[in-house]
Amino acid sequence: MSGRVDLRAVLDLAEARNPDPEESPLASANSAVPLLWLSLFDYEEVRVERLDDRPVFFAAAPLAKAVARVSALPAHLPADARLLAAGARTLEGALQPRLEDTPSAHVVLYPAELFRQLPRAAARPYLTQLTQLCDMWSRLGKDLDFKQVSEHLRRISPDIAAALSRGEGRTLRYYLLGDLADRAQSLDDFLVKEGQREKDVEPQALAVGEQGLVLGRFEGTWRLISSGTREDLRGVWAEGDAGFLVGRRGTICALKKGRVRPISNVPTEMALNAVWGISAKSVIAVGDHGTVLAFAGDSWQPWPVGTDVHLSCVWAGSAENVCIAGQDSAVYRFDGFGWGRLALPIEAAIKVMVGDEERVLALGGSRAGGELFELTREGWLRDHALPRGDWLEGGWKGWERDVGAVPAGGGVALVNEAGAWHDEALQLEHVFAVAGGEQVYAAGTIGGYTAICHRGLDGWSIEATLQGLRVHALWAAGNAKPPQLPAAAPPPSAPADEPANA
Repeated sequence: MSGRVDLRAVLDLAEARNPDPEESPLASANSAVPLLWLSLFDYEEVRVERLDDRPVFFAAAPLAKAVARVSALPAHLPADARLLAAGARTLEGALQPRLEDTPSAHVVLYPAELFRQLPRAAARPYLTQLTQLCDMWSRLGKDLDFKQVSEHLRRISPDIAAALSRGEGRTLRYYLLGDLADRAQSLDDFLVKEGQREKDVEPQALAVGEQGLVLGRFEGTWRLISSGTREDLRGVWAEGDAGFLVGRRGTICALKKGRVRPISNVPTEMALNAVWGISAKSVIAVGDHGTVLAFAGDSWQPWPVGTDVHLSCVWAGSAENVCIAGQDSAVYRFDGFGWGRLALPIEAAIKVMVGDEERVLALGGSRAGGELFELTREGWLRDHALPRGDWLEGGWKGWERDVGAVPAGGGVALVNEAGAWHDEALQLEHVFAVAGGEQVYAAGTIGGYTAICHRGLDGWSIEATLQGLRVHALWAAGNAKPPQLPAAAPPPSAPADEPANA
């Protein structure tokens, strides 16, 4: 099959049948109609026209309706359909500017050249397939779930269904999006900057990972920091311009004024997985086989707890309120006198803890999926309203009662605002780390890249990428800020011919 196909936005549908060659299409493709283009059209908006005595597919929809459909599509997809969801967002990004410029326009698909190239006997079956694919997408938001849609897709087009199940390569992206797959902003545009500047002394955020990887965010830009070690780093904490990084084989590095140096004479060779500080002179690190170390301003010393489990996280609100957790369905708490065990209400593992002196949260997973627990006076309380899904890789405590949680599988962040959970689209395919402070960040993978995403008022956006090394942990400076509210409208002024106090 050959022939070019265009997706266009037009004010006059007659223009779609005879497009202006000088007018650039929204997107183009060769040889076939990309699958996600068809999600823009309802079955009722499909037409059959005659061209050279053969049937030709024609579809047109109000641009506003098309944008609404593709915008809603990711919410109807499961977590493992990340490529479809990312493709839908790319398609929405191509349509949205045209909608803002010409809100009354139509989006049209008229693959006349493609149908001219088809053998006459193949035109009608292909037209039927395209029509059924439009119907499939429109029914996804109505009476079908994605499992039923997948079965429908295998019946309509086994080739597309097989391609979707094989992987996420460039060929498949083109199959879904046409040349939008090439026009989408390259992840190379976000590559981490090499090296620090002299003024980079107080990071806004830090990321650590494989082979001694350290990244610092300074004035909105992520830059590589030399760590002086090749060991994998698994935890990071800082305050102002000072902090600590921990990792495999008892590795601890000190951060001071944006520079990192390894520390000698660490009293363990166990892997250290997390670190937290009450201040720059009161810090706790935890690791494998119940390892806990404490730093009191001069040296690191063992702190026996009485457990042999692998510890993955530590949180401290004060010297009399320290919590550590890991794999054994419990949190161990130091209350100023000794360590005590706080059992979870179900069998679960804890990956991270977040919070403050008023509220402490533990996030992880159980056999049921992701789990979130809150520490109350009666013990740990399980959040039954949390949407079931992958284990939680991280999260953050926001302003007042707001909470965020990110499943390891990626594609979505879960946010609880005003007591109810909702989804936010997240570009990451797999998530490795999350951190919240004044800003919120998540790290994971997109294709062959490791990427760091930032959560802003308009949702999540990619902020930095690198290849070959995985990020294991993130830290963010500051505390959660209140949400930005729209400015109040100024009071109406009195008419010029009336007294202001009349």
